Amino acid sequence: MVAIHDGVRPLVSEDIIGASFRLAAVHQSAVAAVRLKESIRMTDQDNTKAVDRSRFRLIQTPQTFDVDLIKQAYQLKEDASLTDDASVAERSGHRISLFEGSYENIKITTQEDLIVAEALLNSRKLV
Repeated sequence: MVAIHDGVRPLVSEDIIGASFRLAAVHQSAVAAVRLKESIRMTDQDNTKAVDRSRFRLIQTPQTFDVDLIKQAYQLKEDASLTDDASVAERSGHRISLFEGSYENIKITTQEDLIVAEALLNSRKLV
């Protein structure tokens, strides 16, 4: 098994990493994901349409796979629409298993994310 994790998600917990390996051992893949908290809409140039958010997940890392599975998947031709390891594995014909990630496993990409990360780290010190 191999876990692939974004360096911009430094707050991942040991529990999430452990769960990813346990589930990937059974399903050959395990991808952390969380439910959407906010409403979402689909848009085109002229219209918007409400979408059932219960059908969607925000994908996180770690994304853990059987090593041979993910190596084989990366034999695919490069494609910019494949934005994470799970999409590469899926495109190559493998089923992706999701498991409950954590809202604290944030991706730090903006100044605001740094503020949230600092607050999360400070709250962990209090526990």
